[in-house]
Amino acid sequence: MSVMKRLVDLVDRGPEDDWFFPSSAAETLFRSTWPVTHNAVPEVVEVGYLGAAGWGRRITVPLRARETGDLLSWLCVRIRPRSWLGADLESRVLAGTWDYADPSGAWCWAASLATAAIAKVEWEIGDTLIESWGGEWMDVWSRLRLDGGRAPVWDADIYGQRPATQLREGAGPGAGLLPSEDGYIYCWLPLSFLRRPQTAFPMVAVGESTEVRVHITFRPFAEVVRRRAQPRTTPDEVPLGETLTMLDVTGPTPVPWQVRLPTAVPEFDDATVFAGVVQLEDPLRSGYMREPLEMLYEPVRHMVFDVADKQAVAGVPTTLQLRLTELNGPIRELAFVLRRKGVWGYNEWTNYGALLENALVATIPEVGVRVPRQEPMLTRGRLWVDNAVWREETEQWWRVEYGLEHRGGVRAAAGVVYGFVLGDAARWTVDDLQPAGTVNASRAELRLELEVLPPEPTPAEMEDCEAGGRSGWEVHVFGVGLNWMRFVGGVVGPLFQD
Repeated sequence: MSVMKRLVDLVDRGPEDDWFFPSSAAETLFRSTWPVTHNAVPEVVEVGYLGAAGWGRRITVPLRARETGDLLSWLCVRIRPRSWLGADLESRVLAGTWDYADPSGAWCWAASLATAAIAKVEWEIGDTLIESWGGEWMDVWSRLRLDGGRAPVWDADIYGQRPATQLREGAGPGAGLLPSEDGYIYCWLPLSFLRRPQTAFPMVAVGESTEVRVHITFRPFAEVVRRRAQPRTTPDEVPLGETLTMLDVTGPTPVPWQVRLPTAVPEFDDATVFAGVVQLEDPLRSGYMREPLEMLYEPVRHMVFDVADKQAVAGVPTTLQLRLTELNGPIRELAFVLRRKGVWGYNEWTNYGALLENALVATIPEVGVRVPRQEPMLTRGRLWVDNAVWREETEQWWRVEYGLEHRGGVRAAAGVVYGFVLGDAARWTVDDLQPAGTVNASRAELRLELEVLPPEPTPAEMEDCEAGGRSGWEVHVFGVGLNWMRFVGGVVGPLFQD
């Protein structure tokens, strides 16, 4: 009778294996002495797109394995927006030979231009819409996932985020004419295959007859520019065709000049789509191509709730009942922000507090302090599941506890981002046998009940409201769910649909 020396595993290690048999052990019952390894080569490639990239336009990025590689890890749109001044005037301002006669009324790019530039992102496979969200999700995701050590560089050089005090003083790159030091911004698209490691999308398993597309819609030009320290008078005000008074400061006495700006919307000097891909070798590559497989992913559903004018009376508490009927399947996390529509004054799309920029800057106690204090609009919140209250807490709990559940921590809390993680879903990794904390939104009705104290509207908001413009505020809700993607014979699609 032979004696069994060791067992050879057929499955990957899980959390239980690491607990009973640490990976540092020389040999375990669940892992062979020589684990199987596969060669893989990561690359960054440039991907072509259909359409002309520009403000207010839409481009389509077709994804094919022969162009993007075997595994798709991430997608990023790099743009370099052209200034509205014209080449001659821009060169003089950047060189410092000309300056504005009225610096407070000078135009500049909006803060966090990389997220403000994106109006909508849609990921489609065949005729099925996998994910759809706007630039608000890009901002919320970065606040949740990036800690304080990485966030400053990301905000300044990737997203083009600038503090309000810096924008008002014209201290940014190129006095506000450049969104970053080199003029480029990077719109990282946090689709499900980017948000977690080891979740790359297997393009090699997609057949030639199945189309994978990502549609990217850019915001209009009027929604990405602002004045330094003066709010715009209307939501559609832009510098195009405006006559500026500029000063020639090359001599001892400034010489004024009247300059009329171009009337055409400026184009992009550069718009490039990059992809992070991984090239595989056989037999792993052949397995992806020929064997059926399923992949767990996290789709995000973006919902926008417009608050009626009768509920937005300043100083009068109101209760909002938000029925999350667009959510389907297992939901593991909810995130939501409240944003005043009056942000159009400075196009401050990442301001989720009660104070707009003028009131926010006024809270700075002294010149040396650069961190203003933002006031929230929410006072209390409840999460209903059918007829039962799952959670009822104060505003601070929804903001602070949600931030602590993620790596971003204080960034999310200080940015007035609210949310709720069901169970331990925030700490879930791809190694977990069963994701903890989900609710099936297809069988249970989820509802957010928010107690809100509407802020005092600004005079510009009052005039805009009387003219039938954009006033009041809105609520953006993001539902992070779980679903399976099935790959069989080149045919791809979600396992569970609406």
